[in-house]
Amino acid sequence: MLKSSRLTLKLPSMTDAPNMAEYLNRQDTAGMMGHIPMPYTLADAETFITYIMSSPADEMVTGIFNEQDKFIGVISIRQTDRGHSLGYWIGHPFWGKGYMTEACILFINNFFSTINAEFLLVSHFLINPASEVIINKLGFKYQQTVTYEIPLRNTQEKAKRYKLTKQDWNAKNEN
Repeated sequence: MLKSSRLTLKLPSMTDAPNMAEYLNRQDTAGMMGHIPMPYTLADAETFITYIMSSPADEMVTGIFNEQDKFIGVISIRQTDRGHSLGYWIGHPFWGKGYMTEACILFINNFFSTINAEFLLVSHFLINPASEVIINKLGFKYQQTVTYEIPLRNTQEKAKRYKLTKQDWNAKNEN
């Protein structure tokens, strides 16, 4: 469990599944990610929570909870063929409050202090400028624009890829 002044990062439980299903059953949230089915059901949320409770070896996944201990989103780092990759989403009632930047800072600090990795990757669809703002605040450096195949929607989506080195992160956060 990780804590900041406003947030707690911890595993969600089955009691959080209804909120997860509500937040992800919206095109303006699920549409920003290529792996979320629409509609997103309570059964989908329960399946995901069961999966992350099994502690997958190649992923760090946790829920984001606000100061009232209400589930508000998910943050993860998973191993890919290119390196470790950050992913996140937050429910629509909590947009624009700085929660995701705060959660990312906690999670990235923990990642670089506990995992032997020299860099972290992240990407966002071009249709998601809010994510780009967060990524830039965190100090990630733009690498390239790519096109992803989105099998769930039978479409393609352009995305920007970014990289954050451990050295850059440590220099940014020395205070």
